Formats: sequence, C-alpha cells, structure tokens
Amino acid sequence: MENQNGSDISIIHLLGLQTPHSIRLLSFFLFLIIYCVTVCGNLLIITLVAYSKSLHSPMYFFLTQLSVLDILLATDILPNMLHDVMMKGSNISFSDCITQFYFFCVFEALECLLLSVMSYDRYLAICKPLHYTLAMNFQVCCILVITCWVFTIFMVVILTLTIL
Repeated sequence: MENQNGSDISIIHLLGLQTPHSIRLLSFFLFLIIYCVTVCGNLLIITLVAYSKSLHSPMYFFLTQLSVLDILLATDILPNMLHDVMMKGSNISFSDCITQFYFFCVFEALECLLLSVMSYDRYLAICKPLHYTLAMNFQVCCILVITCWVFTIFMVVILTLTIL
C-alpha cells in the first residue's frame, strides 16, 4: 500500500485590501477611474490611428497593437481586483486562478516582444532609411505581430503546464 502525503488545492482565498470601509470605497473608485481612463485612452489611440490616413505607418500599427494589449491586460486584472476590493476578499477556484495567470503572462510577454519589434522598426527607420520601406511594409508588420502572438502563446502554455 502506497502512502501519499499531499493535498489538492481547489479554492484560493483572496484577502484583497484590508482597509476600513471609507478607504475601501475610495480605493474602489480610484481603481475604477484608472481602469476607465486606461480603456478609453487606448480606444482613442486605436480610433485615431484607424481614421487618420497620415498615421498608417508601421510605427502606428505597432502602437495600435500595444494599445490593444493594454486594454486586454487591464481587463484581465482590474475587474477581479475591483470585486475583491468591494467584497473584502473572495474565493477563486484554482482553475480560474491558473487561467488568469495564463492570460496575464501572455499579455505581459507579448507586450515585451511587441516593444522589441517596435524598437527594431525604429532601428530600421533611423539607421537604414533607404531600405526601410522595402524591409518594413504592412505584410511584414502583420507577420511580426502574428509571430509574436504564436511564440508567446506556446511559451506561456509550457510555463503554465509546468506550474500545474
């Protein structure tokens, strides 16, 4: 007979901010305002780049992708945080925690890779201006962004599976 000493984690209790009721409401509205400003500001950038023909260049295409990532990252973290602040803590299942961790890691790693691609774009524009239009067209930009997404998703899947 085999003895196993272990346990399965099924529910994680989040404590949230341990503050008095008046400060809790203030922090809730502060975080809510930060969330709304983040989403509205990034939507404004996306809309401005989409409607202005003079902003249809690789740099602004990557900036639009970065704005989308910022919206996704804020939407991954802040709604759950707002709930936890108001409820003085809550319970989250282990699978929900791992899912939120997965998406958080995907968006953060993708943001780092996208910033690297943006720096490569600026390198080409500054150091090789005559070759820039040949090296960085819309098709290359899309391929770079899709490559970043695919690489990040597979990299974070491996990380998340090793945690499980």
